[in-house]
Amino acid sequence: MDGFILDRWHVVPGLSVNHLLQLCLTVPVQFGVGKRFYRAAWKAMRLGSATMDTLVALGTSAAFFASLAALIYAVFSPTHPTPTVFFDTCTMLLAFISLGKYLENRAKGQTSSALTKLLSLTPATATLVTLDPITGAVTSEETISAELVQVNDHFKILPGERIPVDAVVVSGTSTVDEAMVTGEPLPVAKRPGGTLCHMVYLIPWL
Repeated sequence: MDGFILDRWHVVPGLSVNHLLQLCLTVPVQFGVGKRFYRAAWKAMRLGSATMDTLVALGTSAAFFASLAALIYAVFSPTHPTPTVFFDTCTMLLAFISLGKYLENRAKGQTSSALTKLLSLTPATATLVTLDPITGAVTSEETISAELVQVNDHFKILPGERIPVDAVVVSGTSTVDEAMVTGEPLPVAKRPGGTLCHMVYLIPWL
C-alpha cells in the first residue's frame, strides 16, 4: 500500500517519490559498496582479461544506468510514462556478492589460522644419532635444528615427542597418534620398516 501511495506522489511529472527514493538509496551502494568491483574490473581489463568482478560491474552498471535513463525519459517525455526501474536489482546483487566475499575471506582467514597452528606443532629440533656401521649401535647423539635433517640421517624419537620429518622406522617399536594426519582415532603400532608422518605424536608408554 505504501509503495502505491509513493508512486502516486510525484516530485516532478514523471518522477515519483518512490523512484526518487530508490535512486537516492542506490547511488551510495552502487558507487560506494560497488567501488571495489569497479577497481578490480578496471585492473582486469587493463590486463586484457575478465573476472567475476567484471561481470558484477557490467551487470549492476547496466541495471543502474538503464533505470536512470528510464527516469530521465519519463521526466522529459511529453506523456510522462511510468518508468520501469531495476535499482533494487543493483543493491541486492551487490549486497549478496559482498556478503559472499566477506564469508569467503573469513573462511580463508580461519584456514590460515588453522594452518599456522598446525605448523606451530612442528618440532624445532631433532636428536641426530650416529650409528656404528658394524653393530648398528648408537655411538653419538647431537641435537640439531629440524630444518637441517637430511635424507639418510638417523634420529631418535622419545615417547611423547612429535616426528620432526617424514621418516622410516629403523629400530624399536612404539605406537603413534596419526589422528591429525589420517583421522585414525586409535593408536597405530609402528615397527622397523614402518613409515612415520611429519608431526604425528609418539604416544608415551603407559
